[in-house]
Amino acid sequence: MQAFNENGVHFRKGQLSMIVAGPGSGKSYLIQAILHHGDRGRAVNSCLYFSADTGPDVIYKRAACLATGYTSSAVEDMMANHNTESIDQAIHQTESHITWNFTPNPSEQYVIDELKAYEGTYGHFPEVIVMDNLKDLYIEGMEADEFRSLEEACIFLKNLAKLTGSAVLALHHAGGAFEDGTAIIPLSGVRGKVSKTPAVILTLARSGSDMKASVVKNRNGRADQSGKWWLPIHADLERGKFEG
Repeated sequence: MQAFNENGVHFRKGQLSMIVAGPGSGKSYLIQAILHHGDRGRAVNSCLYFSADTGPDVIYKRAACLATGYTSSAVEDMMANHNTESIDQAIHQTESHITWNFTPNPSEQYVIDELKAYEGTYGHFPEVIVMDNLKDLYIEGMEADEFRSLEEACIFLKNLAKLTGSAVLALHHAGGAFEDGTAIIPLSGVRGKVSKTPAVILTLARSGSDMKASVVKNRNGRADQSGKWWLPIHADLERGKFEG
């Protein structure tokens, strides 16, 4: 997004970045929109997106809104009437650079195997890897310790970024009093206290169409752990338009 670029906020290749928000805040939709549009017609990034938290029907509707500008209710009507040929064509033309994987609770080995398969198919690793949601990455032996599991998941994704050279994005939940997603989330509001590993952490707060992206960690630029330095985003979730 322009606001990110202008303020030195970048999801860099070879690094792990994290987006943190409450449930239903629009974090998955925002990342899908950024990946969908790329540099607004100049370039898009190949991506392997592990969507363990959001199912294919929701992703399809969002992709349709992003590709056509239709409202989600209009897309749902077209789906109900089995009139999706034009939508399918638009999605194919604008989102074929994204490979979706909807496996629930993928393990570390499963992720590695899928990346090997991707490399075998395309001759290279994806430029971007998304894990949505961090809690859904299965870490063997850590079932009884959520916080340790989250920490190990972050370490795995950080190493994955280094080994593949991909920009790895982990979507994650806020904790405690910040779970409702309406108040600005500081670095301390990241669930599981896993803030040491990512190079960049953005926290999102949304009220209606007003979204605030707080840069609470940024190894290569400005950040404010309190969350009080934020970038404004106008979020139209009905059409999938994010402007900022």
